[in-house]
Amino acid sequence: MRIEGGIFAGKAEVKANTVIPALSSRRGMTIGSGSTVGGQSFNGNPFTPGVREAYQATQGTFFPVSLSSESGRAAFIPINRGAAFFDRFSTTENDPIDPAAGPRNHVASNVLSSVSWNNYSIGAQQCAMRMDITRVVSATNPLPTEIRFQYYRNDGSRGIDTIQLSTGTSSTLPPGYIKICDENQTVTLTENYDLAYGSPANGGGFSFMQNKTGPITFNNATFGDPLVGTVKMGYRRAKSPWVKLPLPNGQNCITVNPERIPAYLASLNDNAAPVGPATVVGPFGYGGPNPSPAPPYYNNSISVNVDYSNLGATYPLKPTIPCKDTEPGVVLTECSNLTAYTRGFSLVTNMRLFYGAHFNTVPTTPPSGYTPAVTATNPTGSYYPPCSLFAPEKRYGTLKDAFSVNLRGQVGSLSKVDKVNSTDADAAVVRPLDSKNMSGSAINPANITVNLSQIRHPAELPPITMMNWLVLLEERRKEFY
Repeated sequence: MRIEGGIFAGKAEVKANTVIPALSSRRGMTIGSGSTVGGQSFNGNPFTPGVREAYQATQGTFFPVSLSSESGRAAFIPINRGAAFFDRFSTTENDPIDPAAGPRNHVASNVLSSVSWNNYSIGAQQCAMRMDITRVVSATNPLPTEIRFQYYRNDGSRGIDTIQLSTGTSSTLPPGYIKICDENQTVTLTENYDLAYGSPANGGGFSFMQNKTGPITFNNATFGDPLVGTVKMGYRRAKSPWVKLPLPNGQNCITVNPERIPAYLASLNDNAAPVGPATVVGPFGYGGPNPSPAPPYYNNSISVNVDYSNLGATYPLKPTIPCKDTEPGVVLTECSNLTAYTRGFSLVTNMRLFYGAHFNTVPTTPPSGYTPAVTATNPTGSYYPPCSLFAPEKRYGTLKDAFSVNLRGQVGSLSKVDKVNSTDADAAVVRPLDSKNMSGSAINPANITVNLSQIRHPAELPPITMMNWLVLLEERRKEFY
């Protein structure tokens, strides 16, 4: 493991013989024997009076070990909403379903601003695109049957595409479908498309199939009859980035395929905003839930949630944390080349996230005015679109268990258990670098390679990040009291 840059933790335990550049903690730390921090060994208490002063006097640099309570006049404090960060439908960290209350309104009330605190502190609410599971087979079978996708148009309004994940029916034809044949005709598709079969006449009725190729006969035998007694037609559009995928471990998942999204948005013929500009100049990073100035808008971040705001036999329930194999999951695949996302890509989900392919491994041209630093973790000075992924649990592999994992960038945890009283129990130890494969077994640490690096420039900020308080401490002068 190679770590470049400092580490911040609520409470830290450094195992024996570990080498790290710097360490800061809010509630204390333990440094194992043989470990060094900033090149220094601390066999005794590093906070003994005089140790810091002697180091700074002899070394001329900042002390590599610090507690938030004993140093500094400025601090960045993460605004950690815990599990609520993943969930666009939650306004509190524990948002229980109340059958007596019925459907809930997840918009903050009694606020002066149209943009509430939740918009800035809940990552899922910041995302430009929204993909929600809206229907399942039944209360006892949470297999998703319908999803709702929302996206920015170029004018800042939102378009909606409701997608049937099985051969379902709808009275309307979603945007982007074009007619390719009449009823009972066979069409040979040379690439994968999403298909529809039906007619807008007599109130409308359509059946759907996803991600099909080869010869397809558009008739009732193939699709069922969505509109009895009416002549129907065949339609196609670009293959959907969202596909239903059962895993070998028995968990039913929805795939997110970022490489498909640009063509899919263009195929909707609905003035959908692009995933990024052709060339990038500052300012960088997140521009707020309602970007200003606007336009331009960019569909470069997505929340993947379960819409549990309705009650009924075919409506999904709120996912639990820790995640369960019986609940839906999310598979991230077709995601190695993200160069189309010139301002970066972010995904936030409140479900278990499976890495089904290499992620963000294709370098691209850096933004104008920015040259990536050549460092130990980036010896070639390559630039990759800045990305962030937020999920309550991650696993590696889909069709089979992953053998090894290679990570580069930053890793953190949204685990949130604070001690309020001295008698409160300590929070459970969090090991964000531990990894599990698809079946839930731990990956051998010898097969995990981690190179952690710093964010050195605003061009390296992804669309979605955790917000922070900047706290400044100032001496209380006598003239003010």
